[in-house]
Amino acid sequence: MASAVRGREACLSIRLVWICARTSRHSAEAEAILARENIGPAEYFDPEVRVSHRVTMELLRVSVDGGDPEIGLRAGAGLQPGDFAILEYAARSCFTVREAIGCFVRYLGLLNEAAELSLVEDGGRAMLHHHVVDGVPQLPAANDFVMAAADAFRKTYCDAYQPPLEVHFAHPAPTYAPAYGDVFHSTVRFGAPHNAFVLSREQLDAKLTRSNPEARSEYERHAEDLLARVRGSAGITVAVRRALLANVRTGGGTMATTARKLAMSIATLRRRLQEESTTYAAVLDEVRYDLARKYVADQAVTTSDVAFLLGFRDVSSFSKAFRRWTGGISWVEFREDQRSRTTSRTA
Repeated sequence: MASAVRGREACLSIRLVWICARTSRHSAEAEAILARENIGPAEYFDPEVRVSHRVTMELLRVSVDGGDPEIGLRAGAGLQPGDFAILEYAARSCFTVREAIGCFVRYLGLLNEAAELSLVEDGGRAMLHHHVVDGVPQLPAANDFVMAAADAFRKTYCDAYQPPLEVHFAHPAPTYAPAYGDVFHSTVRFGAPHNAFVLSREQLDAKLTRSNPEARSEYERHAEDLLARVRGSAGITVAVRRALLANVRTGGGTMATTARKLAMSIATLRRRLQEESTTYAAVLDEVRYDLARKYVADQAVTTSDVAFLLGFRDVSSFSKAFRRWTGGISWVEFREDQRSRTTSRTA
């Protein structure tokens, strides 16, 4: 397994899979891979859906081996406005290309947790590096997509687009090398240490046609929130627990309520919990047990209050659940044990 992002495989946005899928129709083999990952057509438009880097490369290899080695170039060059959603909206609202690059550097995780961007300026030239950080082998078609998509962004939003001074690729020259000239109209070098663009200072200072400081501020705020959720996706169980701890006592323990709290659909919440080998019911049950022990230990809280606070229909339902949690110990026995422990410590 690839090295992990916070203990799990690095993931990519489903939007990247969709862009390639519309460029080169998925084969039966690719559909089988997606089905294995519980991804269907509806998931393509759910911004919360993530696909592991390993699976994304597996899907791309199916297209390449199926006779479409240029899929990355075509998909990247054919990028359409809005394909990168909130990250694109924030970046295109910047004043210059340099600022837009900074935006992509900060929020790249919304699209790809397995890669990093860095901009190194030296005099009148700069190099924008892209490199993979999780150890999963990157197909040439994936490098092609990254670079062609980045160039497409400048072509779409620059007030005065100029081709990059050079384009570098980390893979060796492929059989379709002449196609790169049609996309980049620049010097292309293969076998480089990293994928990279060489840009002039003038190109970095180029103004964007959709610059909007007020909109940018709002988009970046939204991007920050989304990125926080993405980075915490390995701990969606923890996120659900936190939401439940804050809301279960006020009747906010339903799956629909929690999904709204986490700004995702019920289907997405269910899927992400399944990815961590748990269910919403199991997490809710654990939270109720944790709170039950706290409430029952408090001599001032009545059993009726405990049942109400935890969302049970009545005391009988709560009592049955408590015995199940404790392996047969009643809440009365638990409370007496806690009282005895407290008395012993203060004696």
